[in-house]
Amino acid sequence: MKALAVMAVWPLLGACTGAGSTVPASVDAPAPSVVETTPQPSASAPSPRPADAWGPLAVRPPEDGADTARTEGTLRITDSCVYLDAAGHLALLTWPADRTTWNGASHEITFVNFDGTVVTIGDGEDVGLGGGGDSAAESGISGEDWISGLDWVAPPASSCSLDSRWAVGAVEGETTAVASIDPSAILLRLAPANLGCDSFPVPYREATFRIDPTAPEHVTAIADNGTRLSTFWSADFRGGSGDDPVVRDSAGRLVASDGEAIAIPEHDWPRLNGYFVCPTGDKLFILSTDPS
Repeated sequence: MKALAVMAVWPLLGACTGAGSTVPASVDAPAPSVVETTPQPSASAPSPRPADAWGPLAVRPPEDGADTARTEGTLRITDSCVYLDAAGHLALLTWPADRTTWNGASHEITFVNFDGTVVTIGDGEDVGLGGGGDSAAESGISGEDWISGLDWVAPPASSCSLDSRWAVGAVEGETTAVASIDPSAILLRLAPANLGCDSFPVPYREATFRIDPTAPEHVTAIADNGTRLSTFWSADFRGGSGDDPVVRDSAGRLVASDGEAIAIPEHDWPRLNGYFVCPTGDKLFILSTDPS
């Protein structure tokens, strides 16, 4: 699947502005443009999570909402796939990254519903699932085309049956409990999957992160020319809270904290604690893996 690439920008070269100089704030940054690139693996990219962090789960990027259809059956967890068995008919289940946890030791799935209830389910349990789904026979979309047409945090294993599929939006189960939801949780804006960046100059050399759950946008950055930058993050990153105003990666390592500054090099891409940053005139895209 081809990737969308934001036309991002390196700082103006010293030959144009003088070594170490900054561009006046009055210089207009070029608007981002979209080009198509084919993503390639990057040997230097930091691994966003351990290989077994999602176990057999097929995982989608976070979503603001979900379909409201309902189905029920028995959960079947294999070494590489998770299905719903409805009277012998298997549907591959896909899970939103921000509300799903794979518990490798117990081989169970913990899911947070939109109402704050938490359900932990395991192989062989009877469950009710909200969300929506289809089959290759109903939609005319083959399993391969279905996979290639979606963004994934962890795609289904090649051994999984793709004839029927269900995007989980809610889980009912016997182990339901009310979650303690922190109203001050830091929410991150999601970066497009498979983002790629092309170099072009930006009119700033440094940006300072502002993390505030009471602000309309929880995580922004202020450039040294005064521009407020929106931030967008790969699905692997997680925000902290009002008492812990940070962003962490999937392993819990600190990625950004309130007041932390990031340098924008003259002749290279910025890095935020090892992670690739794609800057534009008014945005920062922080990616868990390097684009091609």
